[in-house]
Amino acid sequence: MKDSGPEPVSVVDADTELDARPDVGGAVPDGPGPRNGSPRRRRVLVALAALAVVAAAVPVAVFAAGGDGGRPERAARTPAPSGPATGGTAPVRPGPTPSPTATPTPSSSGSPSGLPDGKGSASPSASSPAPSRNPSPTASRSGAPATGVPLRVGVSSYNWELPCGQYYLLDRAPGEVPPPPPPQDHRGWARALGAVDGGGMRLELTATGRTSDSVVINDVHVRVVGRSAALPWSAFSMGEGCGSGVTPQTFAVDLDRSQPALRPVAGQNGDVVVPAKDFPYKVASDDPQVFRFDVTTKAHDVSWYLEVDWSSGDRKGTIRVDDGGRPFRTSATAGRPAYIWWVEPGEWRPADG
Repeated sequence: MKDSGPEPVSVVDADTELDARPDVGGAVPDGPGPRNGSPRRRRVLVALAALAVVAAAVPVAVFAAGGDGGRPERAARTPAPSGPATGGTAPVRPGPTPSPTATPTPSSSGSPSGLPDGKGSASPSASSPAPSRNPSPTASRSGAPATGVPLRVGVSSYNWELPCGQYYLLDRAPGEVPPPPPPQDHRGWARALGAVDGGGMRLELTATGRTSDSVVINDVHVRVVGRSAALPWSAFSMGEGCGSGVTPQTFAVDLDRSQPALRPVAGQNGDVVVPAKDFPYKVASDDPQVFRFDVTTKAHDVSWYLEVDWSSGDRKGTIRVDDGGRPFRTSATAGRPAYIWWVEPGEWRPADG
């Protein structure tokens, strides 16, 4: 019996086998053509995948070959990245480097952009810094800044009616007291000896404005910082009483009152009677004022000073007037031994002798 050879093997049709499997490649088109699982279909898919790989590699090749500045049309279609150039993306062209902010400097012309009184240029020059929203304090018409105390107040004279009977109290015997000096040196003489104004004190103040703007002196107050019994010392006269009339703008102060206050006193200016005038007064640099204070006590030893209240526009303040940083001191002389200086024979003698 002739051998017929091996039995044929059943070969399953590829189309039939794949039709039985789920379609993972997408929907099958309605028209004729190869099925998803056909060899032709697989060859087409492989070709498309290869083309996709080549297309993705093209920008890299263009970037690497672009040293001559030329850029192929396909690379031009690729949008430029917004960040730094990294990997295969197109490089970012650097923009202009910003210059550092310059600090504005004043104009070299030297002319200010505005004056304190508002008469300056209506618009500052371009090289000048912009005007501040917080301008400096307004200056006065005379050009001085409106800061600090706008007036000066100082003692221009002690015992302004010298040598009209001014006394000093000293805790010394007459033989231990040197002769009185000229009137301008009385104050230093008394301080050196530890003397105290006796019975009263005539104080003269001069107030002067620092600018041409007016400053109003609204009031002057007497502040008592100590009151006790009168000193039991002897009184020494700087000269005979002259009894002259009170001059203008003078105020009497009674230190024996519980709250001493100024009392305007009428004066005599030649043949003209000057009426008493109370505060306020105006002063300026070209219009000073002189005030005289006749301060007395008949029963006490009093320490005190003055306070001058002033105002200028919306500003105001107080100036203290004292005896070189310490209060003035005045003590009564009633009932105390009193002495006057006799040039001949050059000695102190009792005032009633």
